[in-house]
Amino acid sequence: MVFGRLLPREGNFFELFNQHGQYIAEGAAAFMAMVSHYADVPLREKHAAEVIAAEHAADKVTAEVHRLLHRTFITPLDRDQIHRLINAMDDVLDLLQDTSEVMSLYDLQTLSNDVVRLSEISVRCCGRVQHVLQHEWGHDLIRSWNTAGWIDLPQRVGDKIARLVGAAPGELVVADSTSVNLYKVLSAALDLARQTMPGRRRIVSER
Repeated sequence: MVFGRLLPREGNFFELFNQHGQYIAEGAAAFMAMVSHYADVPLREKHAAEVIAAEHAADKVTAEVHRLLHRTFITPLDRDQIHRLINAMDDVLDLLQDTSEVMSLYDLQTLSNDVVRLSEISVRCCGRVQHVLQHEWGHDLIRSWNTAGWIDLPQRVGDKIARLVGAAPGELVVADSTSVNLYKVLSAALDLARQTMPGRRRIVSER
């Protein structure tokens, strides 16, 4: 018990996620401003520099998360989940910076309407990331299963994908792999069996 109290716990991971989310939103807004003022070279370069600045600031947050992971024994989420989450968030700004640099490298003079629409979608997605981190994770916490509709998310996302693959509403859900879902079901069944039938410890399956 005493040893457990001496172990480093949690750290400020959620605050760091929130900071990174803010930089993602700032970088996306700067990218959109660059696209919107693309014909104005000084403004284009100014906003491109803002994208780079946001990416560099986010890199520092990512490095701090990695450092904290090495120093913290008890974390609020699985260590691998924290690692994958912060790296995925970091990839967002890396892609925005890479795209702005490629535009400059190839000396694009004009942008198509498709580029503008994709940029607008990117801004909305990055804003959504910030909202989830700041409000749903940072404030509502477990209440978000109900207040933010997390509980219905597999069905709602499945319905969106269904339109692309020719399925009807309600026919598709987004979840873990079949193996992982089977493991979850069997694990839950074993937990129940231990409570009601502790003597039964074997699972029989049919191929």
